[in-house]
Amino acid sequence: MGEILPETSVRVEFRGSPVSKVVAMPRFLRGMTGDAVAHTADSDADVRARWGCSSFPDRSTTRYPRCPEGDRVTRTLIFPSCWNGLDTAGAGHRSHLRFPAANGVCPANTFPVPELRVSLAYEVPAGAPVAIDSFPEQRHSPKTDHAMFVNAMTERQMAAVVGCLNEGRACRN
Repeated sequence: MGEILPETSVRVEFRGSPVSKVVAMPRFLRGMTGDAVAHTADSDADVRARWGCSSFPDRSTTRYPRCPEGDRVTRTLIFPSCWNGLDTAGAGHRSHLRFPAANGVCPANTFPVPELRVSLAYEVPAGAPVAIDSFPEQRHSPKTDHAMFVNAMTERQMAAVVGCLNEGRACRN
């Protein structure tokens, strides 16, 4: 399809809950964001693709963006941050972790954990087409952008993240 472009920048961060304190993620908690088969899926319920341009950080789309020349194409992967308090993995890596409502409130019987956010930027040459690698039947749809994670942090590291977020400090761990 074309040339593989390395990321120009990568930012990995945890964010707190806008409505309450967060609890620690258990070690080896698994999570998933997005839908690898969104193009052929019956619904867009699991689509979480967020594409944009570096000069418009507050605007995103589920489509490939057309950025002004000199701008970077951005991808933002936001993982669910409401945990059921029981399981570290679930059906499709989704049943034990849920996304909060738009107001930040977690669904019933879940607790807020740190929200993992991965932000990537790419320098795409002017006029070059953009296409993510995907299963052939997905036809490089931008909606299929997805990612998975496993929390491999030690309990001490996670406690430091939770403490930082719950105190509202700007800190790096």
